[in-house]
Amino acid sequence: MEKRGADVYAIDIDSSEETGFNIAKQILDSKVKFTQESVYNLTKIFERDFFDIVCFTGVYYHLKNPILALEKIADILKLKGKMLLSGELLISSVHDLSGNESHDKKFQEVFETNIPLSACYPGEMIYNGRPGEIYYVPNLACLKSWLKITGFNLETFDIHHNSKTKIGVNQRMTGVAQKIVKRKK
Repeated sequence: MEKRGADVYAIDIDSSEETGFNIAKQILDSKVKFTQESVYNLTKIFERDFFDIVCFTGVYYHLKNPILALEKIADILKLKGKMLLSGELLISSVHDLSGNESHDKKFQEVFETNIPLSACYPGEMIYNGRPGEIYYVPNLACLKSWLKITGFNLETFDIHHNSKTKIGVNQRMTGVAQKIVKRKK
């Protein structure tokens, strides 16, 4: 985005040193502005209706309050602005509280239903073969519901279903949501 002329801001709860941001910025000779902050505090950093595009990738399932995070993004995104998002979905497997993955066919209806459902995990667990802070993994209907509640419409999406990776089964989605409702202050 920066190479295409955009002013780019990066926000992360971890420091730029911990994430490798500073190294990437140096290698790319980037002018991206970094702020160590929570997604829940976006309106303390940016004015309302500030951005045309927000990238929210690989985050919502790590949050205890994903709907609040989406509300905060909606607050700083212009009406008809776009949010690029990606994250885990319940597609073909679910994990128990010990992190054991189940591909039981009885769950297939849960994954494919139009009823919004989410798995809720205790935070620290082994997920897809690695430790992670995972709280909510929604099915597609649930993710669409979260977006609708917060003033977005999921315009396009791709589901990455059952592709084996080094860390297990990849259950991710990528998509573009448009802000369709101006949120009240």
